[in-house]
Amino acid sequence: MTYVTLMHSINKTDIAITDGTINIKHYPFPWYSYHNRSMLLGNLVRVEVDTGPGWMMPNKSASVNGVARDGSKILIVKNLRSMEQAKFIKQEIDKELDLKQNSL
Repeated sequence: MTYVTLMHSINKTDIAITDGTINIKHYPFPWYSYHNRSMLLGNLVRVEVDTGPGWMMPNKSASVNGVARDGSKILIVKNLRSMEQAKFIKQEIDKELDLKQNSL
């Protein structure tokens, strides 16, 4: 319980898009079931925002998911405290997707 409290109060998540790759990094404490990762922007056809019960969160939390070309969902980030955060992340990824699709 203490570890989860520390993660929720101290941890940061960076999402960066560089050279057509989305990089997601969590620090300073690693999430044991939610690792740092990268995904190719070109594998996504769209980005969605969802809400649901958050893990160890008192209320619903928001998440951002990508939808791959084969229709499968790819988690980008979850357990966001507000829908505004999720919508902002979606908006920024959508901008990059539009740039990528328009340059093909």
